[in-house]
Amino acid sequence: TINACYLDSGEWKQHGMDLRLGEVSSGQGVNIDQQRVDEVRELVKQKDRCSKCFCRWSCAGGCHVTNTYQGASMEYDSFCVGTRI
Repeated sequence: TINACYLDSGEWKQHGMDLRLGEVSSGQGVNIDQQRVDEVRELVKQKDRCSKCFCRWSCAGGCHVTNTYQGASMEYDSFCVGTRI
């Protein structure tokens, strides 16, 4: 499976996310679903806290799941600061 996040898929699902992008198989090779890629890219556009962050396009995994999920605080915290440094 090709995922936009390094975390276990169960953690995504707890926040109502599906971060699968495709799969790799011996018969079909690499198959990336462009619609899924577009949906993951849209996550960033929905996060006001991330709108001015230069890391917003590279934190598509753990950041969305554990730090900027729907209902998370709008304040930058130590995770954001560490990522940005």
